[in-house]
Amino acid sequence: MSYRTLVLLSGALLLASFAAVALLAGRASEREFATELERESWRLETAYVVLQGELEHEMLSIADLLASDLEVRRLLTDGDAAVREEGGQGGGERSAHLRAALARRIAPQWERMRQEIGLRQMHFHLAPEAVSFLRMNAPDEFGDSLARIRHLVPDVQGDGRRRSGFEIGPSYAGIRGVVPVLAPDSERMVGTLEVGVSLAGHIERLSQQTGVGYGVLLAPWAVRGVMFEAFEPPRIGGPDGGLLLAASRGELAAWLAESRLPRDQGRHQSTRLEWHGHHYLLVRFPLRDYAGRLDPARAPIGSVVVWKDIAEQTASCRRASERHLRLILIVYLAVQLLVLELLNLSRREWRRQLEVRTAELRDQEAELIRLATTDSLTEVFNRRHFLEQLVAQIARLQRLGESCALLLIFLDHFKQVNDTYGHAVGDEVLRHFARLACRGLRQIDLVGRIGGEEFAVLLPGEGMDGAMKAAERIRQSIASEPTPTSTAAGMVGVTVSIGVTRLATTDTGPDTALGRADTALYRAMAAGRNRVVSLSPAEDAP
Repeated sequence: MSYRTLVLLSGALLLASFAAVALLAGRASEREFATELERESWRLETAYVVLQGELEHEMLSIADLLASDLEVRRLLTDGDAAVREEGGQGGGERSAHLRAALARRIAPQWERMRQEIGLRQMHFHLAPEAVSFLRMNAPDEFGDSLARIRHLVPDVQGDGRRRSGFEIGPSYAGIRGVVPVLAPDSERMVGTLEVGVSLAGHIERLSQQTGVGYGVLLAPWAVRGVMFEAFEPPRIGGPDGGLLLAASRGELAAWLAESRLPRDQGRHQSTRLEWHGHHYLLVRFPLRDYAGRLDPARAPIGSVVVWKDIAEQTASCRRASERHLRLILIVYLAVQLLVLELLNLSRREWRRQLEVRTAELRDQEAELIRLATTDSLTEVFNRRHFLEQLVAQIARLQRLGESCALLLIFLDHFKQVNDTYGHAVGDEVLRHFARLACRGLRQIDLVGRIGGEEFAVLLPGEGMDGAMKAAERIRQSIASEPTPTSTAAGMVGVTVSIGVTRLATTDTGPDTALGRADTALYRAMAAGRNRVVSLSPAEDAP
């Protein structure tokens, strides 16, 4: 074999070897890129789920606030009696008078929340037939019942438990929260209050904050026979399109019109889409309404579409591939030892980048978990996570006999703080309370915000004596340390009323223990507030 042939053969073998290396590296880079995009798609879905959960919590908070107004409760109670006396359905003259009085009572809150958060609905229903008494968005329409096509209101009127979720109604589809309205002189439920908001404004704000597009599509079958034709969302594209309920940006409507959207498969799916010179990560996942969350076998009523411009990531991946090719040419002209060293350096750099990216993903995942379990204002646990911990404590008590006490804390006359100094000062008071409460507790104790000015504390391992001492420490700390504010209000002082109980093996769920603590709290408030009252399971027994 001649020297020239040997050189050519060696060069060809070297080129073939590094061409194979380049091919494998390109595939690994593409797999890594695809894996990163898949993780990003799940983060985008989680962000939407968190948004919907926050909206549901906000709707319930608004409804709870209005339903706790004694004058609202009195007017609805009188309206219920008037409707029954005047023949049912819409009632007569007295019913109309009470309906108008109720509308005037909540008109300021209705107008303010319509402007501030885009509220679409405040709707009072009479129990138990879910008959409409007052629609603030359509005050001239009343006397009908939507129980046949809606589930939230009948379910709440069935057991008196507040609920929330996405539902399609005759005039709009959106997030709704429904709470019971009780008679002012008893615990009798006379009706329900439904508060609802559309998704459009909220996904637009989320899109502006994140640079990500959001859209909601409804299945035609889910709208048919429920929503009035005049209010139906537009249908864009062919049979694989759907009814476009809301979109934060215009790309989604264009993709539907051009049939570029992948077919809905009823599960989480992600794909890459190139359109007008831009590269997008497109995520589509099922949209389930309130009934669908109760019954997983029920078909989704539509889908949520999320899309993100990944032109920069795509270009970065392309540039990485080009760098690999240039490296091959350099290595082809270099000695084999230098080639091996360069490959080792490249591998170490890839591992370092992967470790950095993995650490970032872990941090992002931890932050998402924190956001999903923490109240954003006070930095204590939110209602959902606190109730999960309460269920777990009851289970430990029933299985292992581990004792645990429960405190239910209510900030006395907190509404007056908001009315007098404004909601910004009210927020500072809530944060100050949370800091003081956590300061006086152990690390294993759990504090949660379960309502506007209502908090709860779990004290694992404590009995009634220890719980009463902890509650008294909190009460004295709040009473003696007013909230320093950054406004002209200066120092704002509040007091708290606390109901104390301990968990029992007979507790069938969190509502049992919370109900016992709530009874003790009610007694503390009835006795003049700014005090601690306990109620043991034995005292609460029938």
